[in-house]
Order: sequence, then C-alpha cells, then structure tokens
Amino acid sequence: MKGKKRNIRKTGWAVGALIAATVLLVLVSKYWLMPGGKPMLLKNPESEPASDLVQLSEYIPGLYIDLRYAGSNNVFKKPVYSEARAVLRRGTADKLQKAESQFEELGYHLKVWDAHRSLQTQKLLWEAMPDERYVVNPHKSVSYHCRGAAVDVTLVDEAGRELIMPSDFDDFSPRANRDYSDVEPQAEVNARLLESIMKQNGFTSIFNEWWHFADSQAALYPVESALNGAAQSTEVPAVSELKS
Repeated sequence: MKGKKRNIRKTGWAVGALIAATVLLVLVSKYWLMPGGKPMLLKNPESEPASDLVQLSEYIPGLYIDLRYAGSNNVFKKPVYSEARAVLRRGTADKLQKAESQFEELGYHLKVWDAHRSLQTQKLLWEAMPDERYVVNPHKSVSYHCRGAAVDVTLVDEAGRELIMPSDFDDFSPRANRDYSDVEPQAEVNARLLESIMKQNGFTSIFNEWWHFADSQAALYPVESALNGAAQSTEVPAVSELKS
C-alpha cells in the first residue's frame, strides 16, 4: 500500500514537473533576455507598422518622381501641391522599395505620379470629378492616399521613357480600368506586369484605375497632413477604401 502511495506521489511530481516545463517553454518563447538580464517582450513587426513618413526620392533612389498635382499636367490644369515632395509611410515605402528592386532586375523602374495626398487636395479632386468609381468621396470616407499608404505609379525603361499603358494618369474613362478589351495588347501586358509585381510586394489594386495601388495594411494608419514639411496626425476610423 505504501509502495502504491509513493508511486502515486512520484507520478504527481512528474506531471507537475511536465506542466512547469511547458509553462516555462511558453514564457521563454514570448520573452527574451536583453543585456543586463531584463526581459523583453518579442513583438511581431507586422503588427505594428511604422507610422513615420519618408521622402521617396531619398528612400528609394531608383524611383522616378513626377508628381502630377505639383504641375499643370493634371485634371486641374494647374498645380495644387505647394511642392513636389513624394512621401509615404515607412512601412509602405519598404514595400515599394522591394517592388522597385524587382522591376530593376527586369530593366524597368517605377515612376510615381502621386503618393501622400492632403485632405484638402482630396476635396478638390472630388469637386473636379465627383464620381465614386474613380475618386473617394471625402464627405463619406478617407482616401488611403491621405493616410500616406497609397501610391499612383507607372513603369519606365532605363532611359526614363514611360512604357505604353492603357491610358494616361487620371483618365476617367473605360480605358483606365482592368478590362483591357479596348487597349493595345502591349499596354495590357505592361499593366498586368505592374499589377503582378506590386501585389507580390504587399499592395492591392482596384478595377477602375490601373495605376493605383494601396498598402495592404493601409487601414492601420491614421490620416496624415504634411504642413510645411512637418507631419501632423489625426486619428479617424478605419475605412475600406480602394479608390484614388
């Protein structure tokens, strides 16, 4: 009888030791010791995307920058940006950098037509084209451009010459969509190549504008207003926006 009790106690100790070891293993997988013996909680980098804005011309040297709203070659026929400064969230810029690297391997480069866009510019764009197929109604929701997490791009060759595409930027017509039934075969090939590599690197596309791509994590970012080179954030509810 005593032998049975000892065996039961030993079994209980073994089970207890196994449970303690399991708990310890879970804690070790969650924490790591920093120099000095202090525990540091390990975080998933994808769960906390960077919130700072970066200037694309400096962050991704291979890019071509042609901000249409900083000149007169746009739907307004005049400049609506005070400066030609293309900026994006660092997390979004990192994805764009990876896409640019892939295009460079093929002998191409990305040309940026628009990146971060102020709320005021979004309102002007809506006034110029109040069509929700192409432009986000700023009175209903917020464009991912205003979060610094969307970009309008095309492709150029090594000499900086634009590849043939279905349409020009802000061409609010059926030629701008991804149906491709009314465009030249080479334009379709180029547009599909652009979309494929952008998607491979964490962007989403929309049907009505072949040039528009949003960071797949865009909804995690607040609205950004770049004023005199300084960024000011305004929290707004996350929206599902996939237009300009």
